Amino acid sequence: MRQRLMFNGMLMLVVLGLGGFGLLSPTGAIGAQDGKIKGLAAGVPGGSISLAATGNPTTEFQVTFGDPAISFPVVISPATQVKIEEGTLPATLRNGDAVEVEGSITPEGKLLLDELELEDFLELEIDAIITSVPGGALTLPLAPGSPAVFVQFSLVASGTTFSMVITPETEVEGGALLLTAGTRVEFEAVLRDSEIRVIKIKSEAEDEDEHD
Repeated sequence: MRQRLMFNGMLMLVVLGLGGFGLLSPTGAIGAQDGKIKGLAAGVPGGSISLAATGNPTTEFQVTFGDPAISFPVVISPATQVKIEEGTLPATLRNGDAVEVEGSITPEGKLLLDELELEDFLELEIDAIITSVPGGALTLPLAPGSPAVFVQFSLVASGTTFSMVITPETEVEGGALLLTAGTRVEFEAVLRDSEIRVIKIKSEAEDEDEHD
């Protein structure tokens, strides 16, 4: 009972505009037994678990939100519907991943999940210069079924070097693109599984030609 009251208290805080990521009932009624939380995964057993669309083993972890952070216990069951904002299932849920969860409150004061969505934690839009490509050159888009390719790039302003991941799902604007050391590109990416995963990429030479 105490945990249920704690949930209702946190719900009231958010409704009053004092909360963090958000804990809402679908009806908006304070005291309702359904809830939705958007926050960061924590306390994942072993630090990470693999999730399929359904049929996952019963697993408990926490979702944290707000500043100072509040943690709320949530439970995945075999009936939980799992979705992913970018990418395909099965996918890995790790501590620190952004999630949105929705379900009903159990007598123990936990959120039993009807739905769990893995969200993109961070979106990037970057102008960069390619510094290293496996084999010296890479033609995009990659063929369906090809393995992911790690490409080194540096930021135009600072020269700091990072690694990005290009997959067959990476969208290439403006037709086929040949990546070699020195190629200047603009790309959009998300941070998933501690990797910069490229969603869309194009040659910066096209933009320069448009301005000439």
